[in-house]
Amino acid sequence: MNVKGTLLVIDLYDAPPEVLNDAPFIEGVAREVADRVGAQVLETSCHQLTPQGVIVVLTLSQSHLSIHTWPEAGYAAVDLFFCGREFHEELSLAEMLCERLRAARFEEKVLSRGTGLSGPSAIVSRHRP
Repeated sequence: MNVKGTLLVIDLYDAPPEVLNDAPFIEGVAREVADRVGAQVLETSCHQLTPQGVIVVLTLSQSHLSIHTWPEAGYAAVDLFFCGREFHEELSLAEMLCERLRAARFEEKVLSRGTGLSGPSAIVSRHRP
């Protein structure tokens, strides 16, 4: 299969609002993820939303990483996209993010992009209850 890129999608639930509303902490977690997968950070954008929430986007040499938080719901959405790379060891990122953000559970999907195949492209879908 000719994969143009791989998208790792992680939904984190039941995290403490004070953790999810801490912009410097969320940015640090994003940088930790980038470092863990060996990605070079080209640019960082971090915004503290009003009245609450954080958006962090890292432009990577290999593509991008984003973390969006909803502290009032205890929810965070994480997307990590890599051009021309499949995920293997990175699958443990969901567990690391769950621990770092003190979330009670996660859902994770890995999608192959640009395959030209019809139908679902999820190659992995798992969750921690």
